[in-house]
Amino acid sequence: MRLHCPHCHGTQHWKWNRPPWMFFTPGPMENQRCSECGREYTVWFGFVPMRQSSSRLFCRIWHWVLLVALGAAAAFLIPFAI
Repeated sequence: MRLHCPHCHGTQHWKWNRPPWMFFTPGPMENQRCSECGREYTVWFGFVPMRQSSSRLFCRIWHWVLLVALGAAAAFLIPFAI
């Protein structure tokens, strides 16, 4: 199965450096650049190509979910510690 660029549907790509927002994501993400159109895109779990704007929004939502879960866990655990 060959990955296709979400912009031009080309099959030639090369790996690119990982930006800092990509390190705390659910599942492995890697940044790639299409050799045909030159645009960057993200590959999630090794087989889901996403545009950069979609993957940034996904990561931003994931970070907010983690912060809310951490806050909720702290709100329930702090009264037990006192």
